Amino acid sequence: YVEMCEGPEIWDFLMEIWHTMKDAVERGLDHEGVLPGPLNLPRKAPVYYVKATGYKSTLQTRGLVYAYALAVSEENASGGLIVTAPTCGSSGVIPGVLYHLSKGHNFKDIRILHALATAGLIGNVVKQNASISGAEVGCQGEVGVACAMASAAAMSVMPPAAAMPMDQTPAGPAGHSGHPETDRQHPAQWPAGMNCREGGSSGTDRS
Repeated sequence: YVEMCEGPEIWDFLMEIWHTMKDAVERGLDHEGVLPGPLNLPRKAPVYYVKATGYKSTLQTRGLVYAYALAVSEENASGGLIVTAPTCGSSGVIPGVLYHLSKGHNFKDIRILHALATAGLIGNVVKQNASISGAEVGCQGEVGVACAMASAAAMSVMPPAAAMPMDQTPAGPAGHSGHPETDRQHPAQWPAGMNCREGGSSGTDRS
């Protein structure tokens, strides 16, 4: 559906988005010390990552996802390059989930790109019908949207949704039939705020 609306070049764009997300996670896990600013807040993602690797399997997943998400958030706080997904303030949620799926299940990049495309559709539904801006709906609004996007992305690559062939066209989101010739009057307006951006924002992105 996304490719039909946006063209095949969307996959190159999403690959750039995915590489930026991965880089942000890995930089955040590697960097230690104190975040810039007068509060002298220590970085915690590396510590939580080490702790999570020692947890039992029943707790390890949530510990790793938390560490990955925190790593990106700390990169945002330090002015690093992150992806607004859908905002700077909520930039850690989707990378945290997708990075764990990629590492934990050995998913190839193409599956993650399909997950990102699904996340973008959910983000667009909210952006067009409500808001993804922390300035308008508060931090709980932007983080809530990020959680919905991440959930949809995960379900698109995990059973039972994972059993659907990648070339099978699913039904579009609310208000879309899944057919571009029908939906051109209501374009998807990709990518729901997903853009690479230098960090440092509190999450009041209005894109």
